[in-house]
Amino acid sequence: MALLLIALLFLFSLLLMLFVLQPFWAIIDCAISEKTTGQKTVWIISMLLLWSVAGIVYGMTSAKSKKLRIFSFIVGIPCELILLLGVSLYVQDPSSFDKYKSSINDKATSSGELQSDTTKNESKNDLETNLNDSSFRAIKIGLLISKKNYSEALEELNKELATDPNSSIFLSMRGKAYAELNDIENSKKDFSKAISIINEAISKEPNSAELLFERSGIYMKMKEYDLAINDLKASLKIDPSSEIRKITLSTAESLKSVIELSK
Repeated sequence: MALLLIALLFLFSLLLMLFVLQPFWAIIDCAISEKTTGQKTVWIISMLLLWSVAGIVYGMTSAKSKKLRIFSFIVGIPCELILLLGVSLYVQDPSSFDKYKSSINDKATSSGELQSDTTKNESKNDLETNLNDSSFRAIKIGLLISKKNYSEALEELNKELATDPNSSIFLSMRGKAYAELNDIENSKKDFSKAISIINEAISKEPNSAELLFERSGIYMKMKEYDLAINDLKASLKIDPSSEIRKITLSTAESLKSVIELSK
């Protein structure tokens, strides 16, 4: 049992490094590297689309940081070996995986039966609280938009805005959904209202890096990359330690370059 726990902990750590730490490190390394704008654009877009796959390839072949190269080899090669081993075992005996899956399900069921009613109720309440939180609902709606399920996304957004008509986050998301459906009139209306709400907040807190960053996100959705870049630079002047804003700035500049090159 102890060996199984150690193996699971090792696997979890490996997956965390592969899917979280390495890709973010690779994007930051590319953004601050001396590569041309075109090269940065290709790599960053590739890493955003293919995530850890492109991140590992970049880390092994093109990383500026020697530490990132070593780290990419250390993380990438074991994952590739585990994947190949898993595929090989499955090809040889697929039924063994079904047995293992059944065993895990049986253990989970047995463990679940030992929980007290109080613990179950607490877990259920925690889950309901999380699902009712606006940030979780925003993530859910964002996934619907990314999957191009615009009708369901609009239905959810209309419910949210009926409760809070001045939510700049949900307004900008609905503006994005309308834009994808080529409903330009409603898209502009929602984007304009969202910008007005943020502008009013910024007038009260002109040195808020968070508000400037939020407005840059709306400009990104509107594809107004010059305005987004201005807000991101202003936000970084206030809080220069924010890595996510540096990455977003690099992405905005890359997207702007792609549009200029396509003209």
